[in-house]
Amino acid sequence: MGKKIAAVLAFNMLLSAGNALAEQPAAEKYRAMFQNGTFYVEYGPKGWGMRDYVVAQNGVRMSGYKLEKLFGTTTYPAYRYDNGKYYQFCNKGTVKRQMEIANQNYHAYTHYESYQDSVGLDNSFSAGRRTVSSVGAGGFFGGGIYGQHNDLPKNTTGKVLDESQMNNPALDPDAHWELVKSHLSLPSSLKIFAWNDKYMSKEYGETEPSFVESGQVEDDGKSYVCDKYVSPLKDSNGKVKAEMHYTAIYDDKGNLRKITKICRIAGKDIPIDELEVVTITDILPEKAINMPKSKIYAADTGSITDLIKKQILVEDNK
Repeated sequence: MGKKIAAVLAFNMLLSAGNALAEQPAAEKYRAMFQNGTFYVEYGPKGWGMRDYVVAQNGVRMSGYKLEKLFGTTTYPAYRYDNGKYYQFCNKGTVKRQMEIANQNYHAYTHYESYQDSVGLDNSFSAGRRTVSSVGAGGFFGGGIYGQHNDLPKNTTGKVLDESQMNNPALDPDAHWELVKSHLSLPSSLKIFAWNDKYMSKEYGETEPSFVESGQVEDDGKSYVCDKYVSPLKDSNGKVKAEMHYTAIYDDKGNLRKITKICRIAGKDIPIDELEVVTITDILPEKAINMPKSKIYAADTGSITDLIKKQILVEDNK
C-alpha cells in the first residue's frame, strides 16, 4: 500500500511540474502585439508622478512621458520616427526628465558596470558596455537655460533629422541624435517578448531569452504567478560567462505587472533592473500616435545657418 501511495504522489508531482512549465497565456499575446507593430506600452512607478510610454502604429513610433497629478494627466512627447525622419521634442516633461537624469546617482548603472566587468574577464564584453553620461537640463534647445524650474518651455518645440543624416559627423553633438533609437526602444526587460523589435538593444554576446518555468513569487507582501526566462551571455569564443535572469510577474487578471532582471555570475545575483508595467495594449489611447502641436526646426548639421544660430522652421503643426 505504501508503494502505491508513493507512486501516486510521484505522479501528482510530475503533473504539478508539468503545469508549472506552462507559460502564461498573455505572453503569446504580447509577442504577437510587438510583432504586428501596433502597441501602447506605459511603464514606470504607478500612481502620481512621471511615467514613460512607447507607442507604435503603421511604422510610426513615438516615446514620451506622462505626468499624473491629482487633477489630471499631461502627456509629453519626447521622440518620434515617421516616414524616414527622426524627431526630438522639447517641453516641460522632457526638461523635467533631463534634470532627473542629471541629478540621479546611477545606482542601476553601477550594477550594470559591475557585471560587465565580471563577465568581461577576457575583455570580450568591452564592446557591449554602455557609457552613461548626464544630459544637461535644456538639452539641445536650452543649452542649460532651462536649468531652473521657473524657466521651463511654455510650448512643445522640436527638431527633425532625415534618417540618411544620422551618421553625419557635423551634427550638433549636444543633440545626441545617436541616442534617439534607444529612446524609441521598448524597455530592455521586454525583450523576453520583443527580441526581434528593430529598436531593441542587445548586449554583446547576449542570446534570446528562453522560457524556463512558471511558479509563484511574493511581491509587495502578496503571492503572484510568474514566468522565468534565462539568457546566457557568451564571450567571443562562445563560452557562457554569465546568465541574465528575467522574472515576469502577473496580476490576478493575468496581465503583466512587473519584470525583474538580474545577472547571475560566479554564484552571485546582481540586480540589473525592475520594470513596473502600467499597461500593454494594442488599443491605442486617443491621439497617442498623433504628431504633437509644435514648431519643428531643422537639425543642426554644421551649416552656415547653424553657425549663426539661425533656426530654420520646417514644420508647423497646429
